[in-house]
Amino acid sequence: MLICHNTVLCVCKVTLLVFFYEVFPKRFRKVLHAASAIVVCTFVANILETVFWCYPLRRMWAHTESLSNDYCALKLNPGQTQHPSSRVRDDGYDDDGIPGC
Repeated sequence: MLICHNTVLCVCKVTLLVFFYEVFPKRFRKVLHAASAIVVCTFVANILETVFWCYPLRRMWAHTESLSNDYCALKLNPGQTQHPSSRVRDDGYDDDGIPGC
């Protein structure tokens, strides 16, 4: 699902860049080439991040108990034990006294 989202996002950016190639004069080509390179590098980085989210790759499909030495990127931050939105109390404020959504 995340790979599809990244692909659609990149296609939208590329479509906009193609439009810019047609609209702007040739003196802006270097800027558009740089922007195109950034879009492509970001797309490749996002795909690689999605594919290699867990180490080893079989960790994405295996049970947690059987692979105790392996990890996924979500487990790299041991300090956060719960999602921040779950800290909202019954009175509508979180633990820091800030109104929750």
